[in-house]
Order: sequence, then C-alpha cells, then structure tokens
Amino acid sequence: GVVPVNGEQKTFIAVFVENHYQHASKRIFTDHPNCDIAMLIDQPKSKVYFRRRWDETIDLQKLANKLCKGTGKPFAASGKLNESVLKLVQNFKKV
Repeated sequence: GVVPVNGEQKTFIAVFVENHYQHASKRIFTDHPNCDIAMLIDQPKSKVYFRRRWDETIDLQKLANKLCKGTGKPFAASGKLNESVLKLVQNFKKV
C-alpha cells in the first residue's frame, strides 16, 4: 500500500512470516524494486518487523515507535503487533 510518511508517499509491502525475516525482506526488495518499506508480520510471536530499501532514508525506529511502540535502528526496527498495524495493512492491496 501507499502511505504518507513525513509528508512523502511511501510504498509498503506487508507479508506474514515466521522467522527468516532477512531473507523475506531481501526477496521483497528484489521482486518489488519500487517498495520503500517491508513490513514482516509474525503472528505467532505477535511481532512486526520493518525493513527499508537500501537507498531509503526514513527512520524506521521512529516509525516503529509511533506505530507500535517499537524500537530498533533507522534501517531496521520491530515492535508489538497491534491494532494500529493491522488497521494499516488492512487497507493494502492484496497480491
């Protein structure tokens, strides 16, 4: 889905995964070069992981903190799966 972040439109792709987050994010960015941010949702662990494309500058730690009281680094962050995250991805186009 396309979501406004800090006044810019960012393309998100969300997938459901169990483990292998790095592999899944690499695959997303390889298969979808226009994706800015990957959201990796691990329902059994009630976690959401955020990764950004290598040339993207958005601070994912700030995004995770705002969206799901998460933490991390500017390029990779995570937080607790919550209603805010689920509401956001509910509006994404299914592929």
